[in-house]
Amino acid sequence: MLYFGNTFMPVEDLGVLRFLVKSLYSKKRRSLKGVEIGPWLGRSTLNMLAPDLTIGPPNSIAMIICDLMTLEFNSTQELLDAIKAREECISDHYTRDVVVKLLYHELCYLVKEKKTYFSKFYCVDTWGGIADEKDTGFREGSLGTAKDIFLSNIAKAGFADIVAALQGDSSILATLRDDIDFIFIDADHEYDSVAKDIFAVRHLLTPGTILCGHDFGSDRWPGVKLAVDDFVKHYEVASNIWVAKLEGIEFLQLLLPYDAYAERINAEQNILNKRYSDPDYCSKYGLRPGSS
Repeated sequence: MLYFGNTFMPVEDLGVLRFLVKSLYSKKRRSLKGVEIGPWLGRSTLNMLAPDLTIGPPNSIAMIICDLMTLEFNSTQELLDAIKAREECISDHYTRDVVVKLLYHELCYLVKEKKTYFSKFYCVDTWGGIADEKDTGFREGSLGTAKDIFLSNIAKAGFADIVAALQGDSSILATLRDDIDFIFIDADHEYDSVAKDIFAVRHLLTPGTILCGHDFGSDRWPGVKLAVDDFVKHYEVASNIWVAKLEGIEFLQLLLPYDAYAERINAEQNILNKRYSDPDYCSKYGLRPGSS
């Protein structure tokens, strides 16, 4: 059973990742090596590492913890108020004090009888978040930094010897030399960032590599589709996950280096940034106007 704390990725999308990993593993008939750009707190990571385990939570207290663990509260009272709003979900023997203790000290993932699909899994993230979303998503606080929670989640799930946490943007992969089977891109979803991430993994691709990414076709993140259209071109979409076809891998490998497209990419990003000046757009997504 997996207890997942960060709730940003729909279960349907996690199911697609699980299916892709299991299918590739069946095809390769050996342990895989993977790269994830943007693992954040590790929910998607653990779904790929343990794709045939049931997703929790299995009980009410786990649900409360999963719902709250990525939030920072400005005071103990603010935390207690958040718990009170969910009291109907808590069994009688779970007092607020117990919930607080679990929230701060027992944010664990429990994995039993797991099957090893990956022998190595490289996780790349700045663990700094996206500036214009810091007020609506995770903020560092008493739970530790985002990276602290990620590493704790990975260790408690029993995958510390498999996962390599590489802190930085995707350019850090330039020195990576390994045979990579599976690549998942889910970091900053702006057009220029997605394009950079796609180019950053190009040297790791082989005809048998699965290259995929998250949040395809989202009105919030139009740059994802634009980047995939421009630099992968041939792909399929399942739920909110894009998956490169073999022709897409070949197309990407034949492109010139990123710098050849940088001026056009920057110009396109400047156009996309204008949406942050639209009050209706910002209101829809809980953003501050001009926050890009």
